[in-house]
Amino acid sequence: MFPRIFNNYRYDGRGGMMDWYYVRMNPWQIGIMVVVGILLLALIVYLIVRIARRGHPGHPGPTNISSYSPEALKILDEKFARGELTEEEYQRKKKLITG
Repeated sequence: MFPRIFNNYRYDGRGGMMDWYYVRMNPWQIGIMVVVGILLLALIVYLIVRIARRGHPGHPGPTNISSYSPEALKILDEKFARGELTEEEYQRKKKLITG
């Protein structure tokens, strides 16, 4: 019925769907299945890691600390001058802004 490359049994004429359950595989066919399975598993793990590292759309990644806005530092200085921030808060926030 099919070439010998696809199955290892001789077609005995009974036919039917049930014959497919009793097909024996060559060692190279089993090897190909193992390799394909490992490749699929590796692809799934790679995609999961890639998606997890990307982060969520609402949560941006780390920002470039070395490039800060002078306006942010000016606003922080004004808030400290008005007394809205303590010296500790001012120093902490200034360090966050300037890096």
